[in-house]
Amino acid sequence: MKFNELAFEIDGFGEIAAPTNIPTGGVTEFNRIASAFLTVFATIGVLLTLFFIAWGGIKWITSGGDKNKVDSARKTIIYSIIGFFVVVFSFFIIRIVGQIIGSPFLKTFGL
Repeated sequence: MKFNELAFEIDGFGEIAAPTNIPTGGVTEFNRIASAFLTVFATIGVLLTLFFIAWGGIKWITSGGDKNKVDSARKTIIYSIIGFFVVVFSFFIIRIVGQIIGSPFLKTFGL
């Protein structure tokens, strides 16, 4: 892995520039890998949500009025919706943590 950014700052002296033979710009390889992982994570989360909502609906329809089966189907649907919100809100939580710690990468992480 290449680290493309090197800069220092000392209180009272300002920013110390990197020598000319050291590349600058940021850690782009990590950004690409993290963005790809995030895309896969979000896609899988949404697909699983849709699958489990459909599965809960099928369980509900085929329950035949049995109270335990209806309750199980209802829980499947509710938990899948909760899981979807966990996936969506995880992006916001990561951005908030990025704002708190001042990480430029985490500030733009997510959708």
